[in-house]
Amino acid sequence: MFDPNGLLLVLVGLPNLVWPAGSARLGLHLRSFGRTPSSTVEPADWYVHATRLFGLVVTFVGLSWFVSGRPPFP
Repeated sequence: MFDPNGLLLVLVGLPNLVWPAGSARLGLHLRSFGRTPSSTVEPADWYVHATRLFGLVVTFVGLSWFVSGRPPFP
């Protein structure tokens, strides 16, 4: 009845929904790996909002998949 793949999506989406600034900062650090450090980089407001929206969508899809037991998209 329950699908563990949905739970995996919830585990990916929930940190992006709850801590969008930290997730965005981590993404910026991972993308800038190998560059010479100049200073601390803070994500732009639009990027933090986009990260939160991504977390909301992924968490919703994951919950619906987990509860229904089948993927929400055929």
